[in-house]
Amino acid sequence: MKPDEVVSYLNEYLDTMTKIIMKYGGEVDKYIGDAIVAHSAFSIPNDSNLPEHTKNAIRAAVTMNQAMIPFNEARQSKGLGIVRMGVGINTGDIILGNMGSTERMDYTVIGDNMNLTARLCDNAGKDYKEENGNVTHLRNILITENTYEVVRDMAVVEDKVIHIKVKGKEKPVKVYQVYDVKG
Repeated sequence: MKPDEVVSYLNEYLDTMTKIIMKYGGEVDKYIGDAIVAHSAFSIPNDSNLPEHTKNAIRAAVTMNQAMIPFNEARQSKGLGIVRMGVGINTGDIILGNMGSTERMDYTVIGDNMNLTARLCDNAGKDYKEENGNVTHLRNILITENTYEVVRDMAVVEDKVIHIKVKGKEKPVKVYQVYDVKG
């Protein structure tokens, strides 16, 4: 794509996804190319609403995935290729605040749970080689076991549990694929 086409695509895509994230109470931390780093803006330590924030993250991810259908249809009608999207969701403690140097500060989120979420995103929406050598296409929304425990009553997940080896972890991480929300 030409540079101006990339900018047009990114602005349209990021606008669509950001509106969905914010609709469900999420906060965009930053854009990294076509990736969006978001978190629940209200998940502070001892927050009694943490389960609802986690459920809203699932609702947002499903809505984002559904929004890709008309987004890609519009692209195809213009003779453009389709876009694949992946979402990783993890539930756990993070650090939110100003970080950086004396020259430049950034209000951002960090921590092991954010790193794990980023690793899920690296695997979401991509082909995955199973231990037996078979290659399967992962769904677009991957969640950790911590998240699954919170949303198991409302999320429609794949029956088969996946174990993914992620950078920074010695043991493979148990991951679930989300298809939809119940009701």
